[in-house]
Amino acid sequence: MSYNLPLLGWETTMVYRACFDWMRQHKAWTVFGAGTALVLGSEVVWWLWKQLRYLMRPKPPRFDVAFFNELGEECSVEHYHFIRLKVPKDKRDCGNPHCSERNVQKLVNQIDTAVYSVDAAIFSFSSVVMTEAFVRALSRNVRVRIITDHQSAGNSVFQKLRRLGVIVRGPKHMGARNALMHHKFFVVDTESRVLDIQKSRGLRYHRPIVTRFATGSVNWTMQGFGGNWENCIISHDASLAEVLQEEFNRLWKVSVNTAPPKRKKEEYEELW
Repeated sequence: MSYNLPLLGWETTMVYRACFDWMRQHKAWTVFGAGTALVLGSEVVWWLWKQLRYLMRPKPPRFDVAFFNELGEECSVEHYHFIRLKVPKDKRDCGNPHCSERNVQKLVNQIDTAVYSVDAAIFSFSSVVMTEAFVRALSRNVRVRIITDHQSAGNSVFQKLRRLGVIVRGPKHMGARNALMHHKFFVVDTESRVLDIQKSRGLRYHRPIVTRFATGSVNWTMQGFGGNWENCIISHDASLAEVLQEEFNRLWKVSVNTAPPKRKKEEYEELW
């Protein structure tokens, strides 16, 4: 057998020859060893890639607060002209620090950047802007679940989302207790929820995520965003998000699918 070995010392050359002879005589073990080394090497590369992805994750601000008050609509004329002149959203600066539209956009941005899931518990929901954000999320194959009060379950927003495949639920036995599903929060891409989705889809890994949540007093309505005094905290605290996710999952299990009540067309809540 001919060995094309580099010019090395005598002892090194003999070791090389012995190794080559052993591999030629034990081909099965040679293949097994090479395969094992390849698997272990790929696992090391995969671990390094996951660490690199973690370091490359965007680092958003820890939290933000959106206030809605009587000053939020003072810039409505400017926003009308922005829409009329087709000014891009990222360049619509009205100069109003209390701008309701900018504060609503803070909530919309959380949904627009969702990668895998949005779970929302909301008492009243009629905002077209928020509805469009959920529609865009569905188009990206984001899983959306909503829990609401049975009294609100029949409006046109929920009807539209149901047609797009969103399951809308309400807690059981609410009528007997005369209680309301009064939560106003949503969670986006919590680790536990993403892992469940990853498992259900048969995925080995998931894309980088940024966990966040929003909660406060504001309902997603015209009155909530443009008439009342309200607040909403937006946070990227993953541990607090998991607490809200756990409560959402618990409430989801004790809720039932809501069916829109039979009402006249003119009785449906007006969209905004």
